[in-house]
This record gives sequence, structure tokens and C-alpha cells, in this order.
Amino acid sequence: MRLRPYRKSTDFEYIKKWITDERTHALWCANLIPYPLRAEGLHKVLEQNEKDLGECAYTFTNGIGHPIGFCAYSINEDDNSGFLKFVLIDNELRGKGYGNQMINLLLQYAFTITGVSTVKLNVFDVNINAKMRSG
Repeated sequence: MRLRPYRKSTDFEYIKKWITDERTHALWCANLIPYPLRAEGLHKVLEQNEKDLGECAYTFTNGIGHPIGFCAYSINEDDNSGFLKFVLIDNELRGKGYGNQMINLLLQYAFTITGVSTVKLNVFDVNINAKMRSG
């Protein structure tokens, strides 16, 4: 698995297939992005968050470069913490350990490359699978 910068020109087509219903959408983005998911809505939020928070969007790929996940990551320099947002994985890969691999890769990036001391991730109480993995 690899982590690379999000590519607006190609990666959105994968993400929109992973958001299959309004509930999934709400759990994924807390309705910060309009439903139904459209490229303009996602890109507007990503661009604003990059401008306001220094947030960067990333795509996870499998061994042959095929997108399998997505997230956004920012750093709070005041407390030297990282923050994960909009974490999403291809529906067909759920429950197979890929989500854990994604988070581990992101944590490695956050601690090793960006040098933060902690990483935060907010998860809704009803998102049982994510809560179990985020601890």
C-alpha cells in the first residue's frame, strides 16, 4: 500500500463509488460536504481546508497504483499534533484489514515525516467499526 497526494483529475471517480448512501456520507464527512457527493463540493471543501488549515488530501493505492482509500491530514503547530479527517476506504475492502493498514501508514507518515507528537481522529459514536480501530 502506498500514500500519495490526491489527484483531482482521477481520484474523485473512485471516492464517489465508495459513498453509496446518505448515512455513509454523513459518517464520512459529518455533512461538511454536500450530499450527494459531487466533485465540485468535495474540491471546494478540500481547497478551503488547505487554505485555512494547511490540510492536504491523500489517496491510498494498492501495489499497482489503483486507489483504495482516501483521507485528509493537517498539522496543528501550536500543540504539534496531526489531525486525520475524511478517512474512507473502498467498500469491497472493508473488514479485510486494509483500513488498519491505511491508518498505520498514515501514522508512520505523521510521526516520521511530519514530526508530530500526537495524531487525532474524531469518530461518531455510531461508527462502531471505526471506533474499535481508533481505540
